[in-house]
Amino acid sequence: MKTLSRETYRLCNLGVFHDVSVLDSSFDVLLQKVMENQQATTGRRSREYLTWRFLNNPHYNFRILSLYEEHTRNILGYAAYTVQGNKMDLYDIVSVDSAIADKL
Repeated sequence: MKTLSRETYRLCNLGVFHDVSVLDSSFDVLLQKVMENQQATTGRRSREYLTWRFLNNPHYNFRILSLYEEHTRNILGYAAYTVQGNKMDLYDIVSVDSAIADKL
């Protein structure tokens, strides 16, 4: 399963996927876009919160798969998940639109 490897790869013409271990300022831009365009009730997210919740979590080894536009490098979405044995649990998925979330 490619999502479980640490490589960068492409899917269709959507962009480039990266498994990230540090959240940069592009996550703040994505989260602001999501909050401005949201059509559902959701908790407020920030890069600091996501780092605390997922990357600094002492109980689970979370991974974050992010999707970037290939040419502009703008982030389109991310999925936070864990892998234990042959089981993958999805904890969070955020994107600028539902079509991208379907691909994550």
